[in-house]
Amino acid sequence: MNTRSSDAWAAMWSVEAWARNWGISERQAHTLRKHPKFPPDATVVLGPRCVRFRAVRLEEFAATLAAESQSVAEPKRLRDGRARAAQRDVAAAWVDPIASQTVEDSGRGGVA
Repeated sequence: MNTRSSDAWAAMWSVEAWARNWGISERQAHTLRKHPKFPPDATVVLGPRCVRFRAVRLEEFAATLAAESQSVAEPKRLRDGRARAAQRDVAAAWVDPIASQTVEDSGRGGVA
């Protein structure tokens, strides 16, 4: 085998190699093949049961998935609303115990 063809094979992964390199199960690798953004030219069919994947295209696909899953900053309005709700909850926690003690005290005073 010449070096050019061996380089081409080195750049291709089987499903098992793909799963091992990414640290996922083979089932997950097959599931990722059905992802809408999976590159159509990543799959190379060499025979009826011999499928390989271009490593470069899989790495590009991984970068796409990583970019999609990056956290997005929370909108300021949502952050402010949560802060106001937390302040109301804290204020209600301080008011409720005092109000319940006052009601209990007044009820006892009326009975005695």
